[in-house]
Amino acid sequence: NAVAVSAVAYGAVGLDTAAAGPVRSTPAGYRVTIVARVLYSRPDGSQVRQATFNCQLNGAGQVVAMR
Repeated sequence: NAVAVSAVAYGAVGLDTAAAGPVRSTPAGYRVTIVARVLYSRPDGSQVRQATFNCQLNGAGQVVAMR
């Protein structure tokens, strides 16, 4: 949800996310690598941006940090 909120502020019209590796257990919960693909509407067409980042999840599976 944090990725979507940030992207919409810049004109995003589409967002796809997927796990890019296994979920790993940590002392504080879990860690997973995510890949996000964002489609932006531009005056001359569209633009796609892609990024990979790590999410830290608590024991309940809620995102508590992203890098």
